[in-house]
Amino acid sequence: MSRKGGKVKMTTESTIRAVVFDVDGVLFDGNSWLALTEGLGCSVEDHAELYRQGRTRELNWHQAERKLVGMYQASGNATKDFITNLCASHQLRPEARDVVAYLKSKGYALCLISGSFDINIETTAKQLGIENWYANAAMVFDQAGNLERIIYHGDQSQVKVAQLKEFCQEAGINPTECAFVGDSENDIGVFQITGHGIAVHCDDEYLRGIAWKECETLTEIKDIL
Repeated sequence: MSRKGGKVKMTTESTIRAVVFDVDGVLFDGNSWLALTEGLGCSVEDHAELYRQGRTRELNWHQAERKLVGMYQASGNATKDFITNLCASHQLRPEARDVVAYLKSKGYALCLISGSFDINIETTAKQLGIENWYANAAMVFDQAGNLERIIYHGDQSQVKVAQLKEFCQEAGINPTECAFVGDSENDIGVFQITGHGIAVHCDDEYLRGIAWKECETLTEIKDIL
């Protein structure tokens, strides 16, 4: 489980004391894994097939990870510097910074919890000025900065729940005092444990059905919190 965090300071006594964001599909209009694959010059279709094989257990996650890393290495671009610069070039949704600034002005503690990889989530957190973040995968590089492996956890929903609990413990709050902004099935567990799931840009009917609130755009969060 990959994480990085800062100390959380609470400045409000409202029922919701923290707002936690998923990243892909929420703050970023796309899938960061596929954006990475495309940016490295690799086949998005081959990546999607490896993910499908992992989900259906035709391959275990370690086997799928090794094949993905091999594909990335073959591109000749799989270095820490290249991947970091690529992630820094990803454009967030135009309203993301405004919404984050608004929530900060209201005193909410903020956190990112994502199924993406650590370099991408750390870069996103820095762009938004958010100290607390958790990613589902960690990239491991050799001393020369070349990608060696990716540590990936298959059950993203359970991982997100564990990461949310860790964030809450460090923040000194309960999960029910968090609003979680998400858009896909791996957010089901955190929607359930918080009771304050906000579905945004969401096509998942089940997630929308269990959401506390639903938004068409991030900007609408300012009308809720």
